[in-house]
Amino acid sequence: MSASTTERAVGILCTHDLMFYSQVTGTARLRGKNMIGVSSLDDLLVRMAEAPVTCLFLDLMLPTLDIERDIPRIRDAGSAETIIVAYGPHVQVDRLERAQTAGCDQVMPRSRFSSTLNELIDNHVPDRVES
Repeated sequence: MSASTTERAVGILCTHDLMFYSQVTGTARLRGKNMIGVSSLDDLLVRMAEAPVTCLFLDLMLPTLDIERDIPRIRDAGSAETIIVAYGPHVQVDRLERAQTAGCDQVMPRSRFSSTLNELIDNHVPDRVES
């Protein structure tokens, strides 16, 4: 990513699922939105320091994610306006509830995240600005 891109507001997807990564970032690109993807918490925190982040789509199945420890860290790394939308398996109700309690703005099963992806991207990810 070029320096000029990192200074612009972005939406970030944090997931280790490469197929889903391609689907989400590809959808954002087709909709003219400025979204990047990362696959680890360390990369996420670096990216959040590089550019204003309007929203974060967070995969609750990220292998190293400790919900109670990491979501507050992520919240602190963003601005007050950063929206955190977390998603995970519908059968892991406890994990979804813990993410809500830890500070995510929206928490939903992955199936709902997928079915509302266009709306989430349109509402929360900034437009791409070509230089």
